[in-house]
Amino acid sequence: MGEVRVSQKCLNIFLRLSDFAKPVGGNIMDTGENAPLNIFSYLTIMNLIIYWIINVTSVYYFRHNMIDLAFSLVTLGFSIQGLVKVSIVFGRMEEIRRIVYIFRDFVEKFEVESQKTCKLFKNYEKVCSYCFPIVLWIYIVAIVSIFGVTIAMSYWTKTKLLPYGTVIPLLDHKDTTGWIINFLYMLVVSIYAIYGVFASDYAYLYMMAMACGQIETIAIFCEDLTEYLERNDDAENEKEIQRLITKIVVSHQIHTEYLNAVEGVFGIHSFTIIVSSMISIAITLFVFIQEIWINGLMIAAIALWQIFTVCIAGGIYMIKANQVEMHVNATKWYLLP
Repeated sequence: MGEVRVSQKCLNIFLRLSDFAKPVGGNIMDTGENAPLNIFSYLTIMNLIIYWIINVTSVYYFRHNMIDLAFSLVTLGFSIQGLVKVSIVFGRMEEIRRIVYIFRDFVEKFEVESQKTCKLFKNYEKVCSYCFPIVLWIYIVAIVSIFGVTIAMSYWTKTKLLPYGTVIPLLDHKDTTGWIINFLYMLVVSIYAIYGVFASDYAYLYMMAMACGQIETIAIFCEDLTEYLERNDDAENEKEIQRLITKIVVSHQIHTEYLNAVEGVFGIHSFTIIVSSMISIAITLFVFIQEIWINGLMIAAIALWQIFTVCIAGGIYMIKANQVEMHVNATKWYLLP
């Protein structure tokens, strides 16, 4: 068997991500019998709605205790994030598939005729494949740490603490049985969160990485045009010049279509993450001034990580876009016949 093409390798990362989310019904790249919406999808939706309702009731229940209320509000912010992410994944599956195939087709179109483009996306694919398990373990370690610290603090203080600021209504969370039920329920929610939150967040990061690769491709084609014009006299090969210019225009058109599609689907996703995470951090710091709050700091660290990933993805893209603009301006258009 021959070597797998770079375009297929880039697609395989998203297929891998889709398969990873299968236990929560997020395998949106499947189109057969197991395609969403399936039983796992409905279980995820039901679990999230129940969790959100419990969050709202917990805010009311803890309204007279500042720290517990703050913890409930912070947790409520994460449940709102979950609702938004689930609504995007299950409500706009066709649009997400379209985005995936646009970037696959982009790489497929230019990987054969441009070795530079092939090498570029090969590097992006390697980095994204390498980061996949690393980012996943960051999420796993964060969740495990929250539960570990909660158990340790419960043992140390001889009190029944919970990892999140929610309690199941009509169940005494200070009673041993009630505490165990609440704790196990939050463990189930956290397992769902690892699958769903990681899959949705990494999908966005990967799509932005592909956007960076696309815009760098435009810069490569501008360099190719300049090199050709410098090596050849006037109108020595007008067809080749037209071909090079066409590649620049077509790659830009596809990239614009791709980026508009990503923004259309994931715009509310990024907005929700940034706003809810900033509010969570503000609440946590306010409480921390009054009293040491270990779990709150860990939640704030997760919120800070989410803001960082969203902003760093957009920031890197803007840097790449500025670099490409410089390449376009540096192209020796005056040498055109």
